[in-house]
Amino acid sequence: MQDAIIITLATIGSALIGLIIRYSFRSKCEDVNCCFGCLKFHRDVKSEKEVVERQESVEEVKST
Repeated sequence: MQDAIIITLATIGSALIGLIIRYSFRSKCEDVNCCFGCLKFHRDVKSEKEVVERQESVEEVKST
């Protein structure tokens, strides 16, 4: 019985960590704070915007 509880808690913890990482990568903010400031991420959003703009321009050229 206790093994099932431990496995369930480990699964929930792993999913939570995965969601936090996903949120931090999808966020377009420069500074992301999770878990009441325990996890802090600083990102270079400017370079990411440049990459997205290049991809969009390539897609526009392909569609014409």
